[in-house]
Amino acid sequence: MKSIYITLFLACGLHAYAQENRKTSDAQTQEAVNYKESKALEDRMMKEAQQRIAEKPLASKLASEEGLPVKLKSQTTTGTSQDRQHKLLSTRDVTIQDIRKTIPKD
Repeated sequence: MKSIYITLFLACGLHAYAQENRKTSDAQTQEAVNYKESKALEDRMMKEAQQRIAEKPLASKLASEEGLPVKLKSQTTTGTSQDRQHKLLSTRDVTIQDIRKTIPKD
């Protein structure tokens, strides 16, 4: 009778051990498949990125290379800004008239 119980427990233990090993091997094969797919996707994306870089022309050029007119700073300033006094206002002796002179009238 003891030998039947021992054999039964031994068979159940081997069966449980075999199930655990089978689950891990399935997971490992699935992981390997996923790894191969991700590597293939990564390679494809890298090739596409390299092709896009090769096809895309340089978008940033200097203004002199593109033939755009160069604006000088003196041309862009208005007459009202030249009329204003370019001095720093101190907090001790500021009047309302001094503050109004510094505000542009555009």
